Amino acid sequence: MKRNNGPLAGAHKLRSYSALAGAFIISGNILQGQTINVIVHTNIDPDQFFDGGSSVYELDLNNDSTIDFTLSILTNTDVTVSYPSGGTNEIPGNILWAIPENANAIAAYQTAGYVFPFAFYITENVDGDVSWYGNSYPLQSLIYSGIGSTSGGAPLQIFSSGSWFGGQSEKFLGLRIESDGDTHYGWLRMSTSDDNKSFTVIDYAFNTLPDETIETGQTELLIVDIAHSHAIAEVSVYSFDKSLYIYVPGKNTSTGSIEIRNTSGQLVYRYALESGRMHIHLADITPGVYGVRIITDTFVYDKNIFLD
Repeated sequence: MKRNNGPLAGAHKLRSYSALAGAFIISGNILQGQTINVIVHTNIDPDQFFDGGSSVYELDLNNDSTIDFTLSILTNTDVTVSYPSGGTNEIPGNILWAIPENANAIAAYQTAGYVFPFAFYITENVDGDVSWYGNSYPLQSLIYSGIGSTSGGAPLQIFSSGSWFGGQSEKFLGLRIESDGDTHYGWLRMSTSDDNKSFTVIDYAFNTLPDETIETGQTELLIVDIAHSHAIAEVSVYSFDKSLYIYVPGKNTSTGSIEIRNTSGQLVYRYALESGRMHIHLADITPGVYGVRIITDTFVYDKNIFLD
């Protein structure tokens, strides 16, 4: 299950982009756009544990029924050891592979011709600035170890490679997927055991905004739905001769309401938003300043007006 690994884990964040403002102030009117979370987070509950001679975990990062990555652990398998004096030998070992499927990729580094995925800490950036390795490197080593024995027969670790070797608790695998021609970044939170013979997957997430950064452990990024915000900016409300005139562009008339409140916040009238253009006659209203609120299924609009 998901755990809180630090002060920013799962924090509610409201990012400000030039094209995605969180609030609009036009002529004194506060126009509230619909905020949406662009991070899709999947919590695995209970956590999934993998061990044994050969265990495989298949990850569908964006939940589109297509496998994006595969993790495979091999225990007590044969691995090749090369000796400085020349020659090789097969000895028992443990391997944890990460395999990027299709055009996807894993954040990793390369050394001596081998690729090793990073074990990120929480709140590290996963984006285009990271080094990525795709399926031209189909077997990427989280763990690659060989075990020999001493002259007395006791187990001896001959070599060990990989950022996930030796027991890594709740670290993050950086992931990149290609979907419908767009690039998306994500992460998988997982742990490896001290003996390198098992791993546990905990949760995963990805950013639905193409080419945008996601932080490891981040589960929420709130922005304003700009399409709805444009609609709000075109709303018109004005009064004349104890009448209220309302224009809401492109309104689906099956939902929505209009509220009129006095300066004390008391509800004076409530009407159904029956069409995109409405004329409401308020013959018995006391002259003064009132707050008009239009509520639809996609936005809320507020304006103060004077009714006489």
